[in-house]
Amino acid sequence: MGICLEANRGQLFSALLPQEFLYFYPLNPKCAARLREVYKADPGKTDPSDADLLGHFLVQNWPRLRPWGPEDHLTRRLQTLVEFEQSWIRCQTALTNQLRARLLLYFPQALTLSPDLDAPLVLGLLARWPSLPAVQRVGAAKLRRFVAQHCRRAEAVAAHVQALRQAQPLTTDPVIVEPLTEEVQALGVALSTGRQRLAALRRQIEDLFDAHPDAPIFKSFDGLGPKLGPRLLAYLGTDRTRFATPGDLLAFGGPRRSPRRAASTAWHV
Repeated sequence: MGICLEANRGQLFSALLPQEFLYFYPLNPKCAARLREVYKADPGKTDPSDADLLGHFLVQNWPRLRPWGPEDHLTRRLQTLVEFEQSWIRCQTALTNQLRARLLLYFPQALTLSPDLDAPLVLGLLARWPSLPAVQRVGAAKLRRFVAQHCRRAEAVAAHVQALRQAQPLTTDPVIVEPLTEEVQALGVALSTGRQRLAALRRQIEDLFDAHPDAPIFKSFDGLGPKLGPRLLAYLGTDRTRFATPGDLLAFGGPRRSPRRAASTAWHV
């Protein structure tokens, strides 16, 4: 029995995968959307109509389609961890953007400490002293020792300490500052925890990648570091029959723009 679905991962696939009599034909969601535009006057999306449309597509085109097969256990685990890593990075980015927006309202000097707001220097400073007045109430020697724990260059330590000691607060209104300091500290805790979890996750991915039998192939490519190598392996998989030609690999990666032909400059007399 053939089943056409809009994805090749998820709870439904996991539930049906042990059934040996089932053959899966995953369809890109964008292709399903194009089918709705072709076969339906109203391209609205409903589950019953989409199921009928995908079933009709499979019946009419199954000789041209190739059934999907699961990867081995090691590759599937690597794919899961890589997807989790990408999701975690998006969460960290959203929290970082939120933290930057809050600091701009009352403590913009913290943004100059490091280009990365989730750096230990920034998060550690905000955890101890979440506002400029709180930083300036600390003694210069204590502040210098703290900054020196995260900066190796003495010039950078002196510059950061001097800038913080001489800066003027953007606002001292407690109605603005007090709620923002609470939110900033909460965001800092979330970012610090997320940074540690992401580092542990990347170590797991590196260990799985090193243990994978196809890792030497991807490590031989120029420009593939410890992050891009596992992602590319998880993306392409290990089924060699999926890409019989270079065109199959290009189609899997998505449509590409064809080179534009140069206009002819010949004159016909």
